[in-house]
Amino acid sequence: MLTCTLYLSAQIYRILREPLGYTYGHVLDYPAMTVGSSEKIRLFRDEARKKPFVRNVCLTAGTPVNRGNNNTTQLYDSNGIPQNVSFQVFRTDSAFLDIFHIQVFDDRKLPRKWGNMYFSESTFDSLQLDYARTAELRNEYGRQYAVGGRYADIKFGSILLPQSPTMISVEHPDKVRPWNVLVETIEGDQAAYKRELDALFSEVVEGIPFESKWYADEMTEVYKDLLHMRTTIVAFTCAALLISLLGLTAMSIYFISQRKRDMAIRKVFGSSAGMERARLLRFSLLSLLAGMLLAVPLAWFGVQQIDGILHYSPMAMWGVFGVAFLLVALISLGSVCLISWGAVRENPVNHIKTE
Repeated sequence: MLTCTLYLSAQIYRILREPLGYTYGHVLDYPAMTVGSSEKIRLFRDEARKKPFVRNVCLTAGTPVNRGNNNTTQLYDSNGIPQNVSFQVFRTDSAFLDIFHIQVFDDRKLPRKWGNMYFSESTFDSLQLDYARTAELRNEYGRQYAVGGRYADIKFGSILLPQSPTMISVEHPDKVRPWNVLVETIEGDQAAYKRELDALFSEVVEGIPFESKWYADEMTEVYKDLLHMRTTIVAFTCAALLISLLGLTAMSIYFISQRKRDMAIRKVFGSSAGMERARLLRFSLLSLLAGMLLAVPLAWFGVQQIDGILHYSPMAMWGVFGVAFLLVALISLGSVCLISWGAVRENPVNHIKTE
């Protein structure tokens, strides 16, 4: 169980720190769709920009964490054969690229009335197209998508879910029909910044109920079920370790009490306290090794179940199993050593005087 707990914790650590293809700082997310008025949203944007602690404000239809909007279509590949491509689309203004530090490679700066369309690199890979020779993408209905540039793939939603190409359509700020308003703040008192921006948003929307969240908290919420599962397993593991420690202590006391006479006889014939303690520890270590042989297949089975649940790239379990074994060995041998500390120093005459 300890191996499974450590393995799951290590996997969650990797998941939460998986490179997303973008980074972000202190970003507040405000719901725009509940307001129902684009004019009020733009007023909030303009007023928020006046705050000295606000670095950037973005109006966007979707964010990476909420996956944006899905658009599945058939696009022609390099051989002229239509291929199904599922896009996650983010219709937004240019501040989106700055807030999430998304670098556009080879921005062609096309003079388009409604903005530029940037595609992730996997778009061209899936269609086997050479980006340098691709000015536009065409679907089966003849619609053309002018390629304004490309950027490194970004991951949306939970990384445990299937990922697909993405498209960022950068439009004029006043043309965006936003779902979200993203406000990036500078370093400082984030709680105070949030209170002030919440008050401004509430004033602009005239008291309509809303909930603003830090983008980092939204990322954590994506994995809340996974984190709850880890908490539950950790609790059961701690309980199992405590019960095992109590049982081990009782067994050690009984084991040592049954060998006091043998230890006394050996000490009469020249054995020392250190040698007797080493014998007890050696016996305990051999018991641990025997238990390890039984634990390995169970731990392997548990790790396989975790990998089946997560659908995430597995890691080598042997390092985790080694750490778990060392922890158990440390607790077990430490318990035996402490309990035997007084027993090996007792006067042997007390245990053989009846002989």
